[in-house]
Amino acid sequence: MHSFIIHIKDVQADGNCGYRAVADLLGFGEDGWAQIRRDMLQEINAYAHLYLGVYRSAECVEEIRQSLNHFEGGAPYAKWMVMSDMGYLIASHYNVVFILLSLHQCLTFLPLRTEPVPQTARRSISAGFLNNNHFVGVSNIFRKSLKSHAHFHTSDSRNDFQLLMDGMAVARNNSRCIRICLAVMLMDVQLKLSKFWLCCNI
Repeated sequence: MHSFIIHIKDVQADGNCGYRAVADLLGFGEDGWAQIRRDMLQEINAYAHLYLGVYRSAECVEEIRQSLNHFEGGAPYAKWMVMSDMGYLIASHYNVVFILLSLHQCLTFLPLRTEPVPQTARRSISAGFLNNNHFVGVSNIFRKSLKSHAHFHTSDSRNDFQLLMDGMAVARNNSRCIRICLAVMLMDVQLKLSKFWLCCNI
């Protein structure tokens, strides 16, 4: 994985590091972390019905609201970013593909509310999770390959399979890149299934 990373931006470790990393990746600078919290709180409040379906319980949604409600000073443990809770909020509010890299699990979050954007306008950001307690911003060199071969659009299963095969063919000489392309394509299928489930349950 290291060979695909060209820059890591460390941020202050004050309990807000996840929000600091996202703020910096989005161009606000890490001191814009409080605005990220506000934006995500606005997102979950404005589309509560959507996230109730995603998180499956009103209690979970309320816990996320409470963890976001912190705008000054260092954050206690209960206010730290939990990426499994926050990833879709980030991707959906800012309309980006959000990628999390860690030794234990790599995740890709796609926007839940918007139509696919043209390839030239598509934006992705990546963060790393270190030592189970710290987030950093990551710049990587495999985004261009993913943008060229992992098309996030609605299509039939045959086209989805062909896109997956195309992405793997491009990366056939590098098993790590194959796993990355495969993960992104599988997330695309998962998102389509999630959207179908949400539509059926609204």
